Amino acid sequence: MKIKAVIIDDEPNNIELLKVLIEQTNIQLLVTDSFLDFNEALDYLNNNKIDALFLDIRLKDHTGFELYANLVNKPEVIFTTAYAGYAFQAIKIDPVDYLLKPIDRNELSKAIDKLINRISLKREIEESYALEKITIESINKKVHLIHLEDILYLKAENTSCNLFFKDGVKLVIKKGIQLFEEEYTQHFYRCHRSYLINVSNVSSVLKREKRVELFGHLIPVSSLRMNELVRRVSNLKTPNS
Repeated sequence: MKIKAVIIDDEPNNIELLKVLIEQTNIQLLVTDSFLDFNEALDYLNNNKIDALFLDIRLKDHTGFELYANLVNKPEVIFTTAYAGYAFQAIKIDPVDYLLKPIDRNELSKAIDKLINRISLKREIEESYALEKITIESINKKVHLIHLEDILYLKAENTSCNLFFKDGVKLVIKKGIQLFEEEYTQHFYRCHRSYLINVSNVSSVLKREKRVELFGHLIPVSSLRMNELVRRVSNLKTPNS
């Protein structure tokens, strides 16, 4: 299993040293790129899929926390910093580890082992989920075979509901949103009276705006259901941890 990683640090020497240490520590980890500049890093990460991020916290006029908050798809993170004082803030985003500079080879090795275990579990769940198919009857009595992972969300409409997919297709089905929720509660969450979302397709949770984003779709979230949504998304990101 290959894991693609990116290093972000505002000191070139730190990047080169970390690259060498990673190469010497684990052959499964492939450093695909590195960045000194905040905006270049942000643009790359929002247009390329990676598995892991080695992230410095102080980045000249910005912070690693700012960068992470602005990512559409959030990879696993190992913080690499000279400052111990940010550890409490870092915990809030559930990083794999928090390494202090100068980076200790043994500590790095332990962090990479944790990273590999976390990503392996995540991939196992995703592969299992990708194979799961269901049959749904549309309102015109046509039966459709659907991959659960392709569904973004459902919106209740009187006695029926609209099913929205990743590819932009919309399907009106006879089954009510409550029945769908009861059958597939492991994968879906009722974030609002009228909406049932596929938790695995959540891009970001906007707590202040009371919205959740799924592939560019902004869905309202009830105030009373926000904390549970955050918990469900966090648990999906870090299985068994």
